[in-house]
Amino acid sequence: TKKKLTRVRNITYTVGANGDITPMIHYDPVEFYGMINTKSSGHSYARFRELNLKPNEVIMIEFVNDVMAYIKPANVEENMFNPNRPFEFIKNCPECGCEIEISDSGKKAICPNPNCPARVYARMTNMLSKLGFKGFSTETIKKLNIVSFYDFMTLSPERVKVLGEVNSINLLQGIEDLHTRNIADYIILGSIGFTGI
Repeated sequence: TKKKLTRVRNITYTVGANGDITPMIHYDPVEFYGMINTKSSGHSYARFRELNLKPNEVIMIEFVNDVMAYIKPANVEENMFNPNRPFEFIKNCPECGCEIEISDSGKKAICPNPNCPARVYARMTNMLSKLGFKGFSTETIKKLNIVSFYDFMTLSPERVKVLGEVNSINLLQGIEDLHTRNIADYIILGSIGFTGI
């Protein structure tokens, strides 16, 4: 395990397919094994409250299992004299503006709006991954403005041009393959969000 000290600069938020809001903690760059890290997941509302971070606070970044930069409080004297107030968790969804709800357990912050654009794009990203379309990021989904399974299956050559020539051809071929390939119904249903099938 490797550990380094750095300084908190900002917190942003992402919204998942189920509405879970995850804080992303931004800090001054730290390097582990040649990789530069500038942000780490704050994991959950409960973890955010537990960390109780202030702007410019010194924190410990721990590189766990060579795959994840994990944030821990740093026991340094400087933090005792930090005059800044702790970061406050957002009250409204950063994407749709809907008022955030806190789970009964107090562990999660949730956007309750099922039509929140961030939730829709996250669901689409999950769907394409389960259908075997590799390398489809949320940003690509946004660029194509795909909001449903039907929308994806009926993408036109004109709409996919934004991906560039090679990627467009590969995507359209993949969609055509999906039209003609025998694929189990539970895979289709699972990809669009049904579980326990």
